[in-house]
This record gives sequence, structure tokens and C-alpha cells, in this order.
Amino acid sequence: MTTIHDIVRYLPQAAPLLQEHGLHCTGCSLSTMETLEEGCQRHGLTPEETDDILQELNRLLRKTTQKHLALTITEEAALELRRIAMQERCKAQFLVTTDTAGNFCMEHTRKPTGMQQFFNPDVPSVSLFVSPLSIHHLGGGCVDFRNGAFALDLPSTSQKTHSGCNGMCDCKPS
Repeated sequence: MTTIHDIVRYLPQAAPLLQEHGLHCTGCSLSTMETLEEGCQRHGLTPEETDDILQELNRLLRKTTQKHLALTITEEAALELRRIAMQERCKAQFLVTTDTAGNFCMEHTRKPTGMQQFFNPDVPSVSLFVSPLSIHHLGGGCVDFRNGAFALDLPSTSQKTHSGCNGMCDCKPS
């Protein structure tokens, strides 16, 4: 089950909506353990009110998902991932996620699940997988490899076009 913390982490616009309905604990420690239903029960909301909140969250999510829900990768990053996979003698399949602090993470994935979206960069034999919740947070991002490290640049935070993608991905400022 998705916690209130995860809802707000992947859909930051949900915080004011939840607070409007009396769920002011979107940033408290309980939000990391409680589902929406549990939080609504704890705050005395009826099942009907909980359903209304859920419908509003779904509308907000649909509106938000109209943004570009893809993940791109520069050639430099894809080549580095392939090099790492060859060194570790495994397929170049990587799961892209965020940690509990919202930081970008990548890890090998041996058996991607059907619940993960697949992105194949232009470099053969490299595959990226992203969970449905993570793509709502990372969508439109560009994975790059620069200064010896991987970086994820999101359209809203990017300050310039990256040298590796030559403006081909959506990582430049909007």
C-alpha cells in the first residue's frame, strides 16, 4: 500500500489537497507509515470522504501525467552503464528510482517486473526500467554521466542543455 508520505513525494501537488481535507500531517513521521485510508480514519473522515479525496488525487495525477512521461539518457551515460555491466558480467539493465529523500538512484535489475516501464536508449544492450510511481517524479528527466558521476536532470531544475545530449533530450530548461 502507498503511504501518505509516498503520495506527497511522488505528487507534491497532493499536499495542499490533503491539508484542505484536514490531513495536515503530510510531513509528519506518521505519514511514512500510514496509508491514505489509515490517515483518513485517524482524522475521523468517513469512507465517503476518503473516496472523495481519492477521486481528487486521481484527477490531480491524471492532470500531472500529461507532462512528458519518458526518461532519456545521454550517450555518455549509456556507454558508462554498458561498461559497468560488462565489468560486472551482467546484462545492462538498470532500475531507476528515488530513495526516501527523493534522491535519484540506479541499480542493476536482473528480473524487471511488469510493473516497471521500459526505456531503451540509442546505445544497444542498455535498458532502463522505472516504476510507475517513480516515472511520475522522474518523467521528462535526462540521465547523464559527467564529472565521473551519474546525474539526473529534470526539466524544472535544469539550467542548461547538457553537452552529452546536444539538446536531443528534454533536459534543457522549459
